Amino acid sequence: MTENGNQTDCIITVKSRKNNNVYHMFKDRIEVVYGSGMTEIPLPFDYLAFYDLYYLNNKLYAIVVTGGPYDVRFELDEEKCELTGEAITTY
Repeated sequence: MTENGNQTDCIITVKSRKNNNVYHMFKDRIEVVYGSGMTEIPLPFDYLAFYDLYYLNNKLYAIVVTGGPYDVRFELDEEKCELTGEAITTY
């Protein structure tokens, strides 16, 4: 569930509003803990780091650092445990 058995590198932890998932965000991945299992959502290619994870209008979004003037956000599909859709520029 955590890197080297601890959560010191964890940026944020969010409990799902839709199911029993718990999301642990690290700079390079999001660990999804569900029931007795776990899966990882890797940082998308060509991005620097995950930055934040939050709900907006009952959808879960992950903010990703681009290295450019603006970061982007991706919707996180809570059923498939993956980032979906196009990157949305944050201003």
